[in-house]
Amino acid sequence: MTSYLQNAALRTNPLRARLFRSKYQRAKLLHGKRLHDKLRRSNLLRPRPIPPAAPDLYPPPRANPYAIGTTFPTMQEAREAILHHTISQNLSYSVSRADATRYIIKCRCSTCPFRLRVTLRKGDGQAVVTVSRPHNCSPEVHKGWRWASSVKYLVAKHKEAFKDKGGRMLVSELRELELKAGNDVSEKQAWRARKAIANEVES
Repeated sequence: MTSYLQNAALRTNPLRARLFRSKYQRAKLLHGKRLHDKLRRSNLLRPRPIPPAAPDLYPPPRANPYAIGTTFPTMQEAREAILHHTISQNLSYSVSRADATRYIIKCRCSTCPFRLRVTLRKGDGQAVVTVSRPHNCSPEVHKGWRWASSVKYLVAKHKEAFKDKGGRMLVSELRELELKAGNDVSEKQAWRARKAIANEVES
């Protein structure tokens, strides 16, 4: 239980009271641990509606970009398809070489044999997957990949949904959509993506 001095400090000093904004902290200081635990349990056990599965809002690739022989009209489209497919499969990669005629990626784990090479064909200028070796590394390797929460990827994926909602998409909604797709995006990164989408739509 709190003492008389602690109660008086909270009631008379607004700066002191402002330090304890959470109702759980105020309950613990003013009424002891029992009420604090009761509030915690009531909040955690409160039933919450489970939203339906979110559709993938990013345009899916027309063919599997990890399959040998898959062609793309341009190298840029090949790179975007590889990025989207990699994130949707909860995988990751690091770029080994990237120029106008080739795009080579490998696994972030040095012992994994994963390789993917896309080459620009001279005859028609299309990008073709010429080398593809699968992953055999642990799923822990792919956690925390920065491209999965990049603003560029999130803008391309959620811009159309932002337009359909008339610009009323919240940061929490964007995070929820990504979380249901298996991509844990931080609140700060979701805010950046939403701001970039709004600027792009307004311009």
